[in-house]
Amino acid sequence: MKLRILALLVCLSVSAHFAAAQTLGKIQGTVKDATGAVVPGAKISLNHVATANKFSTTANEVGYYQFPAAQSGRWAIAIEAPGMDTFKGEFLLQTGEVAVVDATLSVGAAPPRSPSPATSPPW
Repeated sequence: MKLRILALLVCLSVSAHFAAAQTLGKIQGTVKDATGAVVPGAKISLNHVATANKFSTTANEVGYYQFPAAQSGRWAIAIEAPGMDTFKGEFLLQTGEVAVVDATLSVGAAPPRSPSPATSPPW
């Protein structure tokens, strides 16, 4: 009797695992600049549009990132790095799909500068 209960519990556990896996997909990509050089350390932020769940990660030393178990549905993505313009987009992740979101960041506008004392008016 104990063996049958144990077997039933194992079956239910495995079934629950596969049921959860059937609603997931994977999101991955590479972050580069306009010259094609990778951008290590870029911050990747994801927002699941329907649930407002948020996740973030950082691109590795070759500009690669991944979210290995993401819920299916519509996602908003933002990728940013110091001195670069932010990449923004939206995409639909299907169950079991691997969504590849590669980003090319362009150099951002220089921050505003305040005048130096040598060029300030003398008053």
